[in-house]
Amino acid sequence: MSKASVIVPSYRSGKKLIDCIASILESKEAPDFDIWIVDSSEEDLEPTLGNLLKDERLHLVKGGRRLFPGEARDLGARTSSGDILVFTDADCVATPLWLKNIVEGLIDSGGDACGGPIENGTPNSYIGTVEYLSEFSGFTPRSPERKDRFVPTCNMAIYRSSYFEVGGFPFDREKGSDVAFGRKLTDAGKDIYFISKPVIRHINRTSSMDYVRNQFRLGKGFAANLTSGIMSFSWVSTNPLTLSFFLAAVFPARLGRISSRALINRELKAIGLLYYLPGLMLGAAGFATGCLAFFLSEKRRRFKRGRG
Repeated sequence: MSKASVIVPSYRSGKKLIDCIASILESKEAPDFDIWIVDSSEEDLEPTLGNLLKDERLHLVKGGRRLFPGEARDLGARTSSGDILVFTDADCVATPLWLKNIVEGLIDSGGDACGGPIENGTPNSYIGTVEYLSEFSGFTPRSPERKDRFVPTCNMAIYRSSYFEVGGFPFDREKGSDVAFGRKLTDAGKDIYFISKPVIRHINRTSSMDYVRNQFRLGKGFAANLTSGIMSFSWVSTNPLTLSFFLAAVFPARLGRISSRALINRELKAIGLLYYLPGLMLGAAGFATGCLAFFLSEKRRRFKRGRG
């Protein structure tokens, strides 16, 4: 079987990174693999990793500066040597058969890339659960298998040749690089599949402030993808009137999409949705505010450029 290189971008990840790496090293029935941590934290990560670095399968790459996730993943891809590139994040914990299932799933799917379900790693936390639903309601263990336009980069595998053929991840955005990369793949005629077996557990934020801040950043990433023309409705950003209507619709559309997915995929019953609705509304508000902030900053930048 092909060798797999697991790539984990890291920035101030602390104990979550240790739990992530330990879970991958303990994988059962896994193919030949190695792990590449690409860290852009200010502090030295070696003392934190400790004895884990004694495992010859684990490699640490230092970014030298703050890297957005897409650039960190690309550096890991270029430094590694696996025929199959597997991506996850420092705030994830691999289930015992995750690596086996995602590599075999990619090969069996006949596609160029694949992804698997994300499991709620903070089920006892209200904020943790609403963040999970806000980000991954379409990629839960109950979601149907399908051909898709993208898969989250915390649970993704792709052939090395396909990755470099399309030029890898975009470097210019903190959030939304998975959607942008998916568009590059589909534009190149590559097939992406969501498959059910490779389950990974996501350790969500449990602080309301951190949750809203992350949703704000996701909103900015969404707006960046919109203006770059990679979405089917990107035309709305080209006209001030249509953009105004679009921004007014972001909050209800986001809330409705997350809620309907949670119900369709049986993550929540109607009574559960009512319980989590205030938290989902808070996140949707943060997301919509991030969209607005992006377009306001773009407007200011164009104004300054015009005056210059």
